[in-house]
Amino acid sequence: MATKSLSIREEAYRRLKSFKEENESFSEVIMKVTENKKNFRKGFGSWEDKENIDEVIKEGREKLDRDLRKDE
Repeated sequence: MATKSLSIREEAYRRLKSFKEENESFSEVIMKVTENKKNFRKGFGSWEDKENIDEVIKEGREKLDRDLRKDE
């Protein structure tokens, strides 16, 4: 098994360590916390208009804001 050395900040180390179980290696922790992170868009379905994603998000937020204000 090949190994790699990484340099990380103290805060990153503390955060990673907080996920670590007693008998678990850091490699196992990294594999666990990144297991479902391979394609973050997978859970959102497919984006039809990838070129204008920022505008689509902005419009969605504005619509949600309008809809929420209707109920006030």
